[in-house]
Amino acid sequence: MSPTPTAAEVIKVALQLPAGDRAEIVNALLLTLDENDSTASVELDPAWSDEMKRRIDEIDSGAVQTVSSDQVWERIGGRVSGES
Repeated sequence: MSPTPTAAEVIKVALQLPAGDRAEIVNALLLTLDENDSTASVELDPAWSDEMKRRIDEIDSGAVQTVSSDQVWERIGGRVSGES
């Protein structure tokens, strides 16, 4: 059995993949994170916290409309393949 690759090794390989494949990997990894898992703790720049709060407030107030994840992935797929 081969040893488990390090995060740096996985990232190095992943960065060589097409954008669509990288997006798929990111999505799969994000789905595995548990917000209550202390090992997944990441320090965020305070500016990001402010930005997240601002965006949540905009959604809650109705100032912006949300779109489904299917619509987002459709748009991303079009941009990756060169469509507009």
